[in-house]
Amino acid sequence: MSKSTFTQNNGGGGTQIVLTANEDLVAGQTVGIASNLENQAMKAVLATRSQTGPTSTGSNSTSNGEAICEISPNKYAVVLERSDSPYGESKVFIIELDEDTMTFTFGAISAYLSVKGIHSIAKIDTDKFIISSVAYAGSADLVSTACSVSGLTVTVIGAIQVGCIDYDNIKSEQLDTNRVALVVSKRSSGGAESSELVEVSLSGATVSYGTFKTIIGGISAFTLAVVDTNKVALVCAVSSSGSYTRSISIATVSAGVWTLGTPLTMAPVISGDSSLKIGIASYSTNEVYVSGQGGSNELSIIKYSTTTATPTVIASGTISVGSAPLGLVQSIVTDGTNIYLFRGSIVYKVIESGSVLNLSIVTGLTVASANQKLAVSSSNGYYLMFYSGGSTLISGNMVSDFSYHIQGMTNLYTGIVQNTVSRGGSAIVKISGIDGNQTGLIPGATYEPSAGGLIPSTGLTPYTLQATSSTEVNI
Repeated sequence: MSKSTFTQNNGGGGTQIVLTANEDLVAGQTVGIASNLENQAMKAVLATRSQTGPTSTGSNSTSNGEAICEISPNKYAVVLERSDSPYGESKVFIIELDEDTMTFTFGAISAYLSVKGIHSIAKIDTDKFIISSVAYAGSADLVSTACSVSGLTVTVIGAIQVGCIDYDNIKSEQLDTNRVALVVSKRSSGGAESSELVEVSLSGATVSYGTFKTIIGGISAFTLAVVDTNKVALVCAVSSSGSYTRSISIATVSAGVWTLGTPLTMAPVISGDSSLKIGIASYSTNEVYVSGQGGSNELSIIKYSTTTATPTVIASGTISVGSAPLGLVQSIVTDGTNIYLFRGSIVYKVIESGSVLNLSIVTGLTVASANQKLAVSSSNGYYLMFYSGGSTLISGNMVSDFSYHIQGMTNLYTGIVQNTVSRGGSAIVKISGIDGNQTGLIPGATYEPSAGGLIPSTGLTPYTLQATSSTEVNI
């Protein structure tokens, strides 16, 4: 990682420093020094934000489920679970991010399912998605529901269901337009347990399942990543006398029928008995990263090639985390250039050197609990970390709390960049004086930095800047 030397001068009637740009920057943007990335300048957003979510009728508890997906730029579908006697119900709502203020607008809650259960959401087209679920109890079916979105309103297109009882795990991802890969553990009415892979497709208003492919004769923990339009990398936990090991398989689909390659045991071993303890992400066509617990206090990460039915290790590495990562949600995301691993409240950047993978701590987040469930989705090059909130009874209705953090920006505000610079270049940052790179300001009005820009003061931050003209602000 390149580093810069702090250089102080009084250019432009104020004090400036020179930092290495951690991303492409434009003159006039508010920036900060990235936590634990010495002398690295990146756009500034000031804090983990919390908002009051949409209202759910009734006085029973509600919570935002961990099933969240981005359906178009800055627009997300979120499952809301509501506990009612005897089982409750699950609904969906839309949130849309305003990049200028880094706040969300919430759509109305829409009913789509019957009883409360486990869910996975996968985008299938712009403003269109499929939710698949297995209910907790009652008439427990595996249900896949296709929905469309207009503005912030959800409309159900169609649904399909097959009978089963109970559940263990579920995960889905988009294969292509109107096609989803779905893996689920379920127990049939006859009591047989199985973990199965199936393609879910939408044609007009008809949702259909392809042929169910048994991947394990029993209930297991798993996760998957799509590595091509007809191929997934599937990670499963296999139990043997109470001991869990991890294996990775490559599955391909043709006309709704899956073919499963030979499972390969993870090396180094990634263990644990829950899919919440592993992360997987496709980096590019036929490449995938997998992370999880390596030892009692280690994280392991492995990069595989998936060009054939048998995956091949390209690179691997481990990191000591000081305490066992058990029980912490792990996710991996990539922008095609960088790989980030999220472990509880800590974000790691994957550094690759030949066949060796290292993890470098990027930042620690300030959240109520490192164990909160977390969903990660990319938005225009940034990563949004969503935290499931509890609920509060207000005027006879339940209101869910909603917290999120923008990764790819820093919580620290330093100053305003004075030059347009590409990532890795030298950014001149004014930390005091007058910045003249703004537009549309109201002279005398106060502003605060947010998302790399300036917004009218909200009182949410300790930083207040006053405009001296329509194009200038006093830092």
